[in-house]
Amino acid sequence: MKNKERIENISENQARALMTICSTSALHAMFANLLDPVCIFQNLGGALPARSDDSGWGTVEYAIEQLGLRQILLCGHSRCAAPSMRSANSQIHATVPRTANGPDSAAKLKFDDATLRSQRWLTEQIYRLSSFLDRTVHRPEITLHALWFNDDRGTLFMWSSTSERFEPADNQQIRRLLDLLSMSSERTQEVLSQLQEFSRTFLSGDN
Repeated sequence: MKNKERIENISENQARALMTICSTSALHAMFANLLDPVCIFQNLGGALPARSDDSGWGTVEYAIEQLGLRQILLCGHSRCAAPSMRSANSQIHATVPRTANGPDSAAKLKFDDATLRSQRWLTEQIYRLSSFLDRTVHRPEITLHALWFNDDRGTLFMWSSTSERFEPADNQQIRRLLDLLSMSSERTQEVLSQLQEFSRTFLSGDN
């Protein structure tokens, strides 16, 4: 019920986007607060339903159809517990639907399984959502974004649909994303300052 209550609280406001965040990440919560008002889908790992007919898609449908949101931001982080709960032998191609815009095989996904399991997990959520949108809404109207936070190094990565992988994000890329979310220049600077503080904290060893 948490997601439904959150939606009801912002239904009278102009939400900027739908965000999926991990319930164990304080950084995700901070980031969502900076972007507020947003519609939040929150659980362990920011996990989206594996089946298209799952009732868990109700939050996504409501955000798109009732709130009229056209920007969706998926967030992941390196210390996410969700990937470790999966069998070590599970393969991403077993759960990621094949879509017209997605990879046609797991071989196209370039990951180091030992260190980037959480990126692979977030990529799976991207393709679950992509497949769901392709079947249920007019896809060209929806823009997907994904950010992955490295909790151990204080760095931020952004999903590239061109390379189909996460790449280091710079301030210019973050500004472009915030522009799409209709952020004011003052709020944009606040977000960038908080992200820089996140990076300084980990580089100084205070984490």
